[in-house]
Amino acid sequence: IVGGRKEINMKDEKWRSEDGKQRIMQGWMKEFNTVVHDKKALRPIPLEESRVLRQQYPDRIMPSRLVLTEKDQEDGTFVVKARWTARGDRDPDLYSLVRDGRTQAPTISANGRFLVLQIIASLRFVLQLGDVTGAFLESDALSREHGPLFMDAPRHDLPGYEPGQLFEVIRPMYGLNDSPQLWFRKFRNTTTGLKWKQSRMDPCVFLLWDGDTLVGIMGVHVDDVLVGGRGELFEESLKLLKKQFPF
Repeated sequence: IVGGRKEINMKDEKWRSEDGKQRIMQGWMKEFNTVVHDKKALRPIPLEESRVLRQQYPDRIMPSRLVLTEKDQEDGTFVVKARWTARGDRDPDLYSLVRDGRTQAPTISANGRFLVLQIIASLRFVLQLGDVTGAFLESDALSREHGPLFMDAPRHDLPGYEPGQLFEVIRPMYGLNDSPQLWFRKFRNTTTGLKWKQSRMDPCVFLLWDGDTLVGIMGVHVDDVLVGGRGELFEESLKLLKKQFPF
């Protein structure tokens, strides 16, 4: 239930054309609006304030980059998918995060995946697959003991913003080393709050019981979800889960 796309090569003539540049800008603007305006994961800081913060917190500023991939559409066309990521290797708290075990997050095991698929097949549940849209951005607010965390913009044109402006990190971002754990914690707490039980065999497997009857089973691998079930309790629980985490 995991896949990936190859990052585009900006030196390719395809992306140096006007059409290529336009597609890249469209993908970049969509990602920017999602991160800043929709999810409010980053707070734009005015240029003058950014200059002051660079003096106050020179060691709390991380670079960022834009990961661009080509995504095929159902109608045969393609769009550019942009992912704004923090440079986790330059995280000022990296050592303490590793020391405290905050960079670890469970991923579904092979046995867990086989179990979910086998139960769905054996109980004739309807199989559903999906990935949570902007999963890490759905996590609770980021909290770092050593002070606020800031990011520079990636090296791409950003209409309406000036070079040198900083962004304060409000929610876990892709690329931050503790984002996977924070995301899984949010997903687990939300899921168990909807009456699902976390498996003792695999922490990424969740079961939904109606009395003594198993009515739902779900496996999660980072932001990919594999789920099946039936009945009113299952349908209502899944509806509430999708409302919180669109997939």
